[in-house]
Amino acid sequence: MMSDMGRMNLVPNLEIVKIIYDGTTKESVARRLFVDSYAHSMTSSWKAYKDLLKAAHKPFLNDLLPTIVEKRLTSPLPEDKPWISQQHSYHRKVAILKSDVVE
Repeated sequence: MMSDMGRMNLVPNLEIVKIIYDGTTKESVARRLFVDSYAHSMTSSWKAYKDLLKAAHKPFLNDLLPTIVEKRLTSPLPEDKPWISQQHSYHRKVAILKSDVVE
């Protein structure tokens, strides 16, 4: 599910963010993708921001706030979306060991 924040941008809704945060580590590229998409899409008119203050979203909020400060203040243009301009940063190379493959 996606959440429309009153702009042309759609971001994952907070239920999906919670699922990702509950099932991934702090270093997860999925977490970073969600943080970046929110940081670059939020506006003061977004009414659901109060939902971020719930305890269930504290880890996400802890990642989001510094990102908003760093990225929005240094690059306020909506065209500068890292998930588009820096797609490679959301990919990780993974090695699968033969011993990990069920035959």
